[in-house]
Amino acid sequence: MAEQTVQSEWWRGLAATWRSDRLSRVESIVVLVLVALGTAGGIVVALLARPDAVGPALFQAALTASFALFVWTPVGAVAVLVASVPVSYAFASERETLLVLAIALGLVVRTGARGVIALFAAAFLVASAAIVMVSDPGGFNLPAALLAAAVSGAVGLVTRMASDRGRRLEERLAVSARAQQDAARTERQRIADELHDVIAHDLTIIAMHAQVLVRTDDAGTRQQSQAAISESAARALSDLRRVVAENSGLLADDPFGATGLADAIDAAEHELVAARHRVVVGCDANDVVLPRVVERTIARVLRESTTNVLKHGGRGDVRIAFHADDDAATLTLRNGLGGERTAGLPSGGYGTVRMAERARRLDGTFTAGMDGGDWLVTLRIPLR
Repeated sequence: MAEQTVQSEWWRGLAATWRSDRLSRVESIVVLVLVALGTAGGIVVALLARPDAVGPALFQAALTASFALFVWTPVGAVAVLVASVPVSYAFASERETLLVLAIALGLVVRTGARGVIALFAAAFLVASAAIVMVSDPGGFNLPAALLAAAVSGAVGLVTRMASDRGRRLEERLAVSARAQQDAARTERQRIADELHDVIAHDLTIIAMHAQVLVRTDDAGTRQQSQAAISESAARALSDLRRVVAENSGLLADDPFGATGLADAIDAAEHELVAARHRVVVGCDANDVVLPRVVERTIARVLRESTTNVLKHGGRGDVRIAFHADDDAATLTLRNGLGGERTAGLPSGGYGTVRMAERARRLDGTFTAGMDGGDWLVTLRIPLR
């Protein structure tokens, strides 16, 4: 496995050595226009030249046309230009070809990887040495050719650096845009979670007591349900305003408000009793001091579990137990599912998912399922 990894790294490094950089759209258009003009000029020169100069003129026109390959395959363009050096001796155009290579160096530096640039530079130097040492050097100005190559290469280097800088800027902008999208998605999810936590419970109570009003003619029961609907509606409206204010920056971000665990247990007991459940509470949360985030999470889970009892639980006992020691805080809620349901309201299972997420955020555990004919919810959050 290690040997395969080394080989894979070696092949990736080799590929990077020969990988080319493509010209931009604007650069491609400029190159194609100049190539078209240069090729057309070469053809005109060939048509007007004396018979013995037609071949060299057409060769130079073809060499100019090969610059167009930089738009699609820079490596192919380099291969054609390097191969043209020995061919140029057949047309006695080695000096003109060397000048073409000097001009092409800018495009090679702009598009080529390190290996391509090194190969082209070596070919250029070998061709220059061959002209000086083998061919007739009369009338050939080697320093001028080298200067033209240096200027062309510098232009290519500057444009490549500008292209790389632009690409890095585009990548940073793309990363920033994705980060903003992720942040917006997270924020929308958080607001949706808060709305579910603070409103779903009260809407469940309203729907449950609305059903009671439809089914009963008892004046006392109707009065009790009407009071519960009014109280829940007012609380839902208050919670909605608080969530909006918190997310608009008007209030500090404390989605649970000032309500503590003891108040949450009292509220759950009150609401379950109003729904004709018998509630057995096995804790005294007033004597427990918990971190605020732990207390808030337990209270939220208790509230959501109470909502589920009101939606799906059968009439009967509901047992709420809370225990905390130096190691962990544990909340359990057990209710029966048999018999007549209190409300029978629909559910998408979102609340259970949310409770499990809250437990995981604090490295705790959450379970919900059947246990001996009852529905048992257990939340455990470590305190150290």
